[in-house]
Amino acid sequence: MTEKPTGPACGNNPNYPLTEGDRAVVEAVRTELAQRAERRDRYAAAIWERQNPGRRYADCEHSWRADPEEDALAVMTVADAEQADLRTQLARVRAVADAIDTEMRTEPDTLRAAMQQEAVVRIRAALDGHPLHGEQQGAAPSAPASPAPLAARLPLVQGRCPACGTAGLFLGDGGYVTCSVRECPEPDAASTVLERQAAAAQPPADRDLRGRIAQALVRYDWNAGLSGRDTPSEHHYGEADAVLAALPAPADRAAVLREAADAIEGITFAPDPVRPTFVAACLAIHLRRMADEAQQATPSVADADDPTQLRWGLGDVLYGDDDTTTVLMSGPAGEPYWLELDPDRAAALRDSLTSPDEAQQAGEVR
Repeated sequence: MTEKPTGPACGNNPNYPLTEGDRAVVEAVRTELAQRAERRDRYAAAIWERQNPGRRYADCEHSWRADPEEDALAVMTVADAEQADLRTQLARVRAVADAIDTEMRTEPDTLRAAMQQEAVVRIRAALDGHPLHGEQQGAAPSAPASPAPLAARLPLVQGRCPACGTAGLFLGDGGYVTCSVRECPEPDAASTVLERQAAAAQPPADRDLRGRIAQALVRYDWNAGLSGRDTPSEHHYGEADAVLAALPAPADRAAVLREAADAIEGITFAPDPVRPTFVAACLAIHLRRMADEAQQATPSVADADDPTQLRWGLGDVLYGDDDTTTVLMSGPAGEPYWLELDPDRAAALRDSLTSPDEAQQAGEVR
């Protein structure tokens, strides 16, 4: 029969061994006492060395340490009370940041939401003692954002610029996400990152179609023509992704391409519709040609004996406000071209590009 424990239930009584929980509590108390003693000694050393200039507290006799230790304990009592009040205030500030964060998620005003997000980021960084992005490793503080986008009423974009770390992004002309900081080394870094993410997320089945659309956009990009660029840029691939995002499931590739062409032709542009309308028309022609290619069946023997002769074709005519006419054409290999002609030359070009059979059919219709 086991003898029942006798005596007080404490750690010094061998009849009452400590449990794991008891040991954890005892260890925590010992750690706190050791930290408090170390803190008391630091305060006492500072007090004694201030009262005895040129002398070290470590060389002080133990009999002289009672007074500075008592003074240190008095200082610690005041400091602990002030720190407890400070912790309460910090908890209130953190609660305010959480409330702002919650309100920001339902704020319909984009500008106000962006300002709230910036406030929350800075409050939490100050509470946690972490430097803001762009201010780490001794870097200079982030430059202030320019007020120009706000004055122009351009939409703000939540997030920070990958190049300078400033929360001053806005949606500029052409759909580019741009940094408003004048000193930013790469203002379009955010737009580049977004375009790369969109390209990486593109399904492999659409890679070929995406590349062909982007290549077609290069042909109609006047800036690319001036610079001699003949390969798609991230911007061209981004526009191709926008086209693909509007396409339904490609059950019928030709039908899907024609639907995309119809949608592009139905877009209205303002306030200056000349160049955007021209680019949209060129892209629609290219998509329709791709639809025709997708619909072509395997050539038969008869088709091989009587192949279709390739020739130049006239695609569409766009009339400008200054009496000029932009003629959209396709070459023998399907490559797109465009010419700006006066009305007489446009009519002459149409006559020269019309085959004899088509001219005869046109005469019969008349």
